[in-house]
Amino acid sequence: MGATVLFLPSPSASGSWGSTVRLAAIAEECRRRGDRVVFHACEPTDALLRERGLEVAPFRGIAPASLARGPIDTFHDICEVLGFSEPASWERLLRDEDDMIAEVAPDVVVADMRPTAPLSAARHGVPLVACAWAGADPRLHASGDHPYDDLARAVAAKWCDLVPDSMAELMFWRSDRQLALSFPAFEPELADAPAVAYTGYLRDTWRPAGGEARPPVPERLVVVYASSSPWGVPRIADALDEAARRAAVTVWCVLRSDTPARRLSDRCEVFRYLPMDDVLPESAALVFHGGLSTALASVHYGAPALAVPGRHYERRRNADRLGAMGLGITGELGDLLPSRLSALFERLVDDTGLTAAAETARAEAARYGGAAAAADAVHGLL
Repeated sequence: MGATVLFLPSPSASGSWGSTVRLAAIAEECRRRGDRVVFHACEPTDALLRERGLEVAPFRGIAPASLARGPIDTFHDICEVLGFSEPASWERLLRDEDDMIAEVAPDVVVADMRPTAPLSAARHGVPLVACAWAGADPRLHASGDHPYDDLARAVAAKWCDLVPDSMAELMFWRSDRQLALSFPAFEPELADAPAVAYTGYLRDTWRPAGGEARPPVPERLVVVYASSSPWGVPRIADALDEAARRAAVTVWCVLRSDTPARRLSDRCEVFRYLPMDDVLPESAALVFHGGLSTALASVHYGAPALAVPGRHYERRRNADRLGAMGLGITGELGDLLPSRLSALFERLVDDTGLTAAAETARAEAARYGGAAAAADAVHGLL
């Protein structure tokens, strides 16, 4: 009989595709090993997980702040966007988790972007695995005197015997094991974090039932994921089409969720759903917004990348790391004009320095076990 593993994803009703998919990959590997896997998740995360056949106990999520706010310059800005500022929301979530842990009786808890998880795990004496990322390293992104840090200490004092130094320290380091779901070359800052294990990239192996087969991958394919800010610029599909024509490449792109699939020309096609784990192994290059999951996919598959992160500190940090590793270029919104974008397409596909660095990164990334390594770390606490 396997263990019971309780997964606690972000409680924000804004959703987090990358974080959810990473946790689902770990859960599916644990399930393959005979474990019972249970998620405590809110909308829209719960629907994504149920679609994958995972057991979900729902709860009412924390309402996010306006997603149209200004620049994301700090870790605390992320917390504000996710809606983590209200003590009443923490208290409600802690009561829900109290009931959930009592009902499920987990052997271990796995959490990501869940500020209450360490408090609930400590209250019930359950081992906790937390996902760590450099953008929330408390040595770099926590002063200890921010109002969110005061909030974390105040709620912890009422709920258990933990005394956190900061919100970031509570959320990511107050655990028995930290999972760096990446590579030392990409997040070297975490190498000396307490109880850290690098797992490498976590592939998403799930595919929707009855999904349409994608066409064969053409030569000189550039995959563009433009579904998030700062990509809300007018006529982006037309700009991609024209840039593809000028650079003699083919572009497959995913735009915002309400954008219908369509074929603009022989050079440019818009998809509603395009799993990066299906296309990046055969693609020449990648263009995206700088998000962590896609940046790690670039490393894992050895795809030279153009990142356009906008005013978001964590995405810009990811873009800078790809650049430091030699396989990435950081762009600005002005680079989305066809004349500039076509030149960048040509560089991504034809620059031998970029492609050589990408191949070196891919070979190094292949040493890591991905979801299997993550599940090993979880089972190591049983």
